[in-house]
Amino acid sequence: MLLNWAYRIFPPRRVERILLNLMLPIGDTLFATPTVRALRQRFPHAHIAALVFSTNAGVLYANEDIDEVISHPTGQTFTLFGYARFLWGMRRRRFTIAVEFRPYVWYLSVLCGVVRRLSFDIPAYQWFFPIGARPWKHRHAIDNYASVVRPLGLRVDRSRLVVRTTERDRAALGAFLVAEGVGPDERLVALHPGGEGFRGMKRWDSARFAVLGDRLAERYDARIALIGGRDELALAREVAAAMARPPIVLNGRVSLGQSIALLERCHLFVGDDSAPLHMAGSLDVPTVGIFGPTSVVNYHPAGPYVEVARSGLVCSPCFFFVNSAPVWAGSRCRVPTCLHALSVETVLEAAERAIVRKEAGRSGMA
Repeated sequence: MLLNWAYRIFPPRRVERILLNLMLPIGDTLFATPTVRALRQRFPHAHIAALVFSTNAGVLYANEDIDEVISHPTGQTFTLFGYARFLWGMRRRRFTIAVEFRPYVWYLSVLCGVVRRLSFDIPAYQWFFPIGARPWKHRHAIDNYASVVRPLGLRVDRSRLVVRTTERDRAALGAFLVAEGVGPDERLVALHPGGEGFRGMKRWDSARFAVLGDRLAERYDARIALIGGRDELALAREVAAAMARPPIVLNGRVSLGQSIALLERCHLFVGDDSAPLHMAGSLDVPTVGIFGPTSVVNYHPAGPYVEVARSGLVCSPCFFFVNSAPVWAGSRCRVPTCLHALSVETVLEAAERAIVRKEAGRSGMA
C-alpha cells in the first residue's frame, strides 16, 4: 500500500517503540487485540503504547501486551495550545513505527513524528462505490485488523480476544454485588439490551428481553443483571420495569473494568451485537449473540461457548465491516424486520446449547 512506503523501503533495523492507533469503538478495539498480542510476541522487548479515546481506554488498561495507554485529547480537554503540547510530547517519545488500526489517520502519525507506518488499506472509494469490498465483507473483523500487520508476516491467534480487568475492579464489583444482596455462590445471568451503531437497528425488542430475563431467572434460578453504558440507562430501566423479577441495573453504576469483572462470574450472557457480547465470549462464559442486520461472518463472537441467535431472513445481513451501502445511498434497512422475527424461544434454545457446551467441556477435562 502507498501509505506504507516508508516502512517497505526503509524497514527499521530494530523496533524499540511502537505506537498503536486504537482510536476505535470498544468492540473494534477488542477485535484488534489478537493482532496486538502477535506484535508483542514478535517484539517482546519493545515499548508498546496505545493511542485511544477515553471511551475505549478501559478495555486496555489491564492488557499485558500494552505498556502505556495514551488518551487522545477530545471534547472538553481539547485546546489548540494543549493539543500542540500533546503532539510535542508524542514526538519526544520517538516511536519507531506506528500501527494504524484506525483507517485514514496517517496524518496523525506524521504529526506525532512517526514516518514508518503500517496502515489500514481500505481504499476510500469503497465508501462511495460498491466495488472491491468482497475481501472485507467475507473476512472476520479479527482478520481484517490483522491485515494491517501483513508486511510483518505475523501469525494471529483468532480464537479469543484479549479481555482483562484488574483485582481492584474485581474487588469493587464484589462490594457492589454484596450491596445489591447477591450472595457469593448465587448465579448471575447478564443481559445487554443495548448496542450502538447502525442507528440502534442492532437492538432486539426490549419487551422480549424482559420476557427472556424472567424465563432465564426461573430456568436457572439466577439473578438477572442488566449491563451497558450510562447512555443506555433509559433502555435498561424500560426492560427492568417490564420484568416480573426485578433485575440489577448496572448502567452508569460500574466502570468498564468492573463490567468485565461481572462477566467473569456470570453463568450466562445474552446480548445484542456489541462490545459486552464479544467480551463475554472471550471470557469463556456461555454466550448468546443476538444478530439481525449485522454480518455474522464479520462479527461472530470469538470464544469456545458461543451461540448465535438469528432469524435468517433473506434480507439479513445488510450491515458489514465495510461497504454496507454507499454513503450517498444510505441504508435500505428502515425497520429491523430480521430482529422482529426472532422469538424468545429461539434465544432460549441458543442459551441452553451454550450452557450444555460449557458443561460438556468441563466433563471432558475431568
